[in-house]
Amino acid sequence: MAFVPEGLVSLCIGHKGKLVSKIRESTGLSLIINQRVKNMSLRSVFCYGRPYELAKAFQIMYNTLEE
Repeated sequence: MAFVPEGLVSLCIGHKGKLVSKIRESTGLSLIINQRVKNMSLRSVFCYGRPYELAKAFQIMYNTLEE
């Protein structure tokens, strides 16, 4: 599980969910970004898979957020 600042969630999801789809296809893991919770500044992200798949998914997300 990881936490993403509310303002960056749209970048993690990508246009029409393209980034989430890319992560799922390239890593083979399950990725769930939870809905916004009132008065919370972070959203939880759950990833289920093997350790190397998780590392690859977080690397893709990190690289996207860094750009």
